[in-house]
Amino acid sequence: EIYTLSLHDALPISQDLVPPDTEPVAENSQRVSSIPAHTYLHGDASFLFRDIDYWSPTTPALYVARITVTEGGRDVDQWADTFGLRRIQVDQNAPRLLLNGEPIAFRGVNIQPQQQQPSSNGNPNGGPITSARQMLTPLQQAEQVHSDLVRPGSQPANAWLPLLADRLGIAVWEEIPLYHETPETFSAAMSRGIPQQMLVE
Repeated sequence: EIYTLSLHDALPISQDLVPPDTEPVAENSQRVSSIPAHTYLHGDASFLFRDIDYWSPTTPALYVARITVTEGGRDVDQWADTFGLRRIQVDQNAPRLLLNGEPIAFRGVNIQPQQQQPSSNGNPNGGPITSARQMLTPLQQAEQVHSDLVRPGSQPANAWLPLLADRLGIAVWEEIPLYHETPETFSAAMSRGIPQQMLVE
C-alpha cells in the first residue's frame, strides 16, 4: 500500500505519518501459500501512480510504503518506510544537472555524523550519532546556511541521514567507500563484493 505523506515533524516513524483512515493511492496484494522457517521470499510488485508529486528540495513530496502480512484474516506483521519519486540526470546539451527534467544547482556542505556538543560539565562529548534527534541537528545547521545538499564524508551514511534529509528537502551525495591507499586493500574490498552491493542498493 502506498500513502501520500503529510509531514509536520521530521522525527516520527513512517507508519505514524499516515493519518488514520487514509486511503492508499496505490496497492497490491500477493498470496503466498507458505514460507519455510529460516528462509526468505523475494517478491516483485508493481504500482500505478497517477498525478504524482515529485520530490525536490523546494517540495519534498514523500509517500509511505506499508507492507502488511496477514494470516488467517488477521495482521501478523507490518513494515513501513518513506520514499520520494525523483529523476536526476546530466543534461546532454549543457554542463548541468536536471532534477525531474528541470535544471538545478545544488548548494552543498560536508557534514560529519559525529556528536559535536560538549557535555554539561564542559568536557568533550563526541562519538557517533546514535539517534534521529542527534542526526537532525547537523541537517538543521545545513538548512541555516541555505544548503540543499549534504555529503556525509567517505563512509556509508548514518542510517538516519537519508531518511531525515528526504523529509527536510535535502539531497544526499553518498559515496561508496573505496578510498583505499594501496592496490592490495582496494582489491580486498572489491573481492568481498561490498562496493558492488552498495552500488546496487
